[in-house]
Order: sequence, then C-alpha cells, then structure tokens
Amino acid sequence: MLKAPSVRLLLGALVAVVGLLILLVLAIRHIHELNTQLNSKGSSSAKSTPKETVRLNELEEKLLLLLCNHGDMTSAQVASVLIVGEQLITYHFTELENRRLVHGSYSTIYETEWSIAHGGRSYLAKHGLLK
Repeated sequence: MLKAPSVRLLLGALVAVVGLLILLVLAIRHIHELNTQLNSKGSSSAKSTPKETVRLNELEEKLLLLLCNHGDMTSAQVASVLIVGEQLITYHFTELENRRLVHGSYSTIYETEWSIAHGGRSYLAKHGLLK
C-alpha cells in the first residue's frame, strides 16, 4: 500500500511534526505549572510576617553585634569570644547569610571570614540595638 518512497517520507514527516507538537504542548503545560508554583510562593511570602518584625534568637543578635562592632571575624574567633562551639557559630552564620544579614568571604586557603551585610545593620537599627 505505501510502496512509493515519497508517500512513506511524507507520512514519516507528518508523524515527526505531530510528535513535536505533543512535546511543545507538554513543555508549555510544565512552564505554566512552574509559573503557578512560583506565583503561589510569592503570594504566600507576601502574606507572611515581614523579616524586620521577626526577632532573631539571642545568639544570632550577638553575632550581628560582634561583626558590627569588630569587623570581619572567623567562626573560630567568634567562638572563642562567646565561649561556644565553632560549629554552632558556623551554623548560625550560615543561617544569617541565607537571610542576607551577613556575608561570608570563602577561601580554599583561609578560614571563612564573616562580615555584616546591610540587612544585618538594618535589623540592628530597626530593633534599637545600634549605638
């Protein structure tokens, strides 16, 4: 029935086009789902309490104040000042960095040095902790 090469070639091209259309529809659907997820995350975060009104724990506030008053410090230096474990300090610095309150200067040779970011100074100012 489909002995002519041009008919078989035409049928193959038609099948390929249909396959591409199906892929395009699936890609558009996936993009729409991702967009919906992003919009729902954005609206839920907008409804949540602003960062400035949520208080950090006492240790995290001490870390911000130390960096504000003494400049860049490593986790080991802070741990020796506050007499707590270095890993605990590194954990809290990482949490503060995720909130954009501190910044870590990473190196393959030297220990990470932590510095206060604008968000950290802003937090201290809004809570009356700056002198």
